[in-house]
Formats: sequence, C-alpha cells, structure tokens
Amino acid sequence: MTVIIQEETTGCGIASVANIVDQSYAEVKAKANAFKSWEALPDIALLSIKYHEKNGLLFWHWVVFKRE
Repeated sequence: MTVIIQEETTGCGIASVANIVDQSYAEVKAKANAFKSWEALPDIALLSIKYHEKNGLLFWHWVVFKRE
C-alpha cells in the first residue's frame, strides 16, 4: 500500500479518503472541491464543515455524510 500523507494542516480527511480509495491527494481534493450541492454528493461521503480561522490558522471539522 502506498501511504498518502496530508499536504495541508487540515488535510487529514482528504488524505484519509485518498488512502481508502487508493488515489492521490490531489485527485481526492479536486473531487471534494467539485461538489456544488447536497444532491451532487454520493450516498456516503466525508465532508469538511465548520471552517474557521484563529490567529491566522485555518481549522476544519470532518464528518461522515450518509444519505438515508
């Protein structure tokens, strides 16, 4: 297994998905940034929410989305 490491401070979610689906960090990030609506999401997805900035640092919280 090739290990994909996060390339940004808050890129742990992207790197986690990249490892699971065996794609590069850049490929997964590009796909994550392409979703424009809830309807466009797959039935299960890892989402970054609660973006905020503190003292010039960016922070995200990661959650699992499952359509039921």
